[in-house]
This record gives sequence, C-alpha cells and structure tokens, in this order.
Amino acid sequence: MKSFVAEKPKLTGTLQLVTSIDEELEFGEASFVNVNAESLDLTKISIIDSLMSKCNLSASKVTESLWQRVKISDSRMSGIIWYDSI
Repeated sequence: MKSFVAEKPKLTGTLQLVTSIDEELEFGEASFVNVNAESLDLTKISIIDSLMSKCNLSASKVTESLWQRVKISDSRMSGIIWYDSI
C-alpha cells in the first residue's frame, strides 16, 4: 500500500495540475490556504486537526475519507462528492 504522511505542513497555491492521487494521503495539523483542489479525486485522504481557509474543493471526490477536527472557512465546496466518509 502506498501512503504519504505529512505532519504540520503549510500548503498554499494550487493542486489543480493533479487530476487524481493514486496514494492514501494523511495530513495531521495541516494548514491549507488558497488551495485550488477543484475536481480532484481525493479518495481515501485523511485530514486530522487541520485548517482550510479560502480553498476551492468544488466538484472534488473525497469518498472513503476521514476528516476529523477540520475547520473550513471562507471556502467553496459546491458539488463535492462525500459518500462513505467520516
């Protein structure tokens, strides 16, 4: 199983160059600011104890994911696909 774990990262900018992520990603105590993740396949992503501010997650697929204690503010999430997630 491929996996990527990031502890306390600060991510800014765009992820739009990626159309899908073929790994299980885990972010702990992360800060996402101005990240454009529109229409991304973020299946099986884990985000714990994190902050998302001014991000665009519109039309993204975050199925089979774990989001625990995540604060989302001033962000766009229209049309997000969220089934089988916690």
